[in-house]
Amino acid sequence: MRCRILAALALLVGCQTTASAQISFTDVTAASGILPYAMQSAFGGGVAAEDFDQDGDIDLFVPQRFGQPNRLYRNLGNGTFEEIGAAAGVADTRTTRVGLWLDYDGDHQLDLLTIGDCYGTSVSFCATVQTT
Repeated sequence: MRCRILAALALLVGCQTTASAQISFTDVTAASGILPYAMQSAFGGGVAAEDFDQDGDIDLFVPQRFGQPNRLYRNLGNGTFEEIGAAAGVADTRTTRVGLWLDYDGDHQLDLLTIGDCYGTSVSFCATVQTT
C-alpha cells in the first residue's frame, strides 16, 4: 500500500500542466469521518501516518491544541476512518504538537510517542508538568 501511495505522489509531482488546465479539489474530510483539526497556534504541529493496526491501511494520529482530545483514526479501508483515540488511550487534552510511530521497546509492535509543550497554556498547568 505504501509503495502505491508513494508512486502516485511521484506521478503527481512529475506531471506537467498547461496554462489552460484546471485542477479542482473536493473536501471529503467530513464524509470520510475526519473531524475538524484544532491545531495549536503559532508554531504548528504534525500528523503521524502509519499502519499501526497492521491491516494494510494507513491510519492517522492527529494531535490537537490544549483542551481538545488528540485523535487516532483507524482507516477502515473503504475511504472512511473511525476515531478511536479514547479507546486507544491517546485522547490526551494537553497540548500535543506531534506524534511519531516507532517500535520503542523492541517488541515488533508500533508505539506512539507524542510531544507537546506549554506554549499558550496557563502557568499553573505548566507548573504541574514533571520532567525527568
